[in-house]
Amino acid sequence: MPASIGDTLKISCDGYNNIELTVKDFADKIYFLKPVTALPGVVIKETSVQADLDEAKRGYRRKSVFYTGTPHYYYLFLKPMTFIYENFKSEVKNARKFIRYAKNETAYYEISARFNAESIKGVIPIKDDELEDFENNYWPTVDQIRKWNDYDLINYIIFSYRDFIKKKKF
Repeated sequence: MPASIGDTLKISCDGYNNIELTVKDFADKIYFLKPVTALPGVVIKETSVQADLDEAKRGYRRKSVFYTGTPHYYYLFLKPMTFIYENFKSEVKNARKFIRYAKNETAYYEISARFNAESIKGVIPIKDDELEDFENNYWPTVDQIRKWNDYDLINYIIFSYRDFIKKKKF
């Protein structure tokens, strides 16, 4: 390797620490590289509320609950035992309760993603002690949130706050 006295050489190899040397003379030298302690790759997955709810639904499927709603009435004639099982067993009733709960939770998270303390405070000058009362009284429906763009949401917050102030005075 062509080098002059005073040059810096960098020795590197995958899986080992690098060494930088300054050339002082042209004598032969042996250097040992230290292996790097490498950790294996870690995969981080996000678990959302929807993913957790879907996993619980799959749990009901493993218990042979196929229709978490009401099964179609043609099963009464085609598969009468399935129809009876799907209408009257306790696992099915629990599955239906869970489906209602899952719908409510999904709706709540969808609404709270857009109608929350930060979005409200960004639009109106509301005090922290009034915020919870305002949210409880003017909580929009999931259908409203799905229809609204940001402009509509801002208008809703402004008009609701005006109404909130009027009711508060009385």
